[in-house]
Amino acid sequence: MGQVSGFVWQTAGEPTVYWAGDTIWYEAVAEIIRTVQPDVIIIHSSGAKFGDSAPIVMDAAQTIAACQAAPQATIIAVHLESLDHGTVSRADLRAAADNHGISASRLLIPLDGETVNL
Repeated sequence: MGQVSGFVWQTAGEPTVYWAGDTIWYEAVAEIIRTVQPDVIIIHSSGAKFGDSAPIVMDAAQTIAACQAAPQATIIAVHLESLDHGTVSRADLRAAADNHGISASRLLIPLDGETVNL
């Protein structure tokens, strides 16, 4: 769909946070993870699609790939069950993570309105 933007926040004494933004899993995202080695990664994980298109944001498999690429990071999956064109539920993502041995303490899947303290 075109250019995407993600953000990296870094400051001394605080965790480095990478907000991947509206993107799919591809080499540029993997490269940011390799070079920055963020402590926290926020991923839009709903697998949103327009019609029969490929996902326009990460789906469960792509979120799992990000978790595997960043074993040192805490991943926070957002935008689940909040978009009418999303294809991945919180339960779907948790099941996929469990099947890949990714714990609930490493892949956080907050509820709507839930606060996550870093």
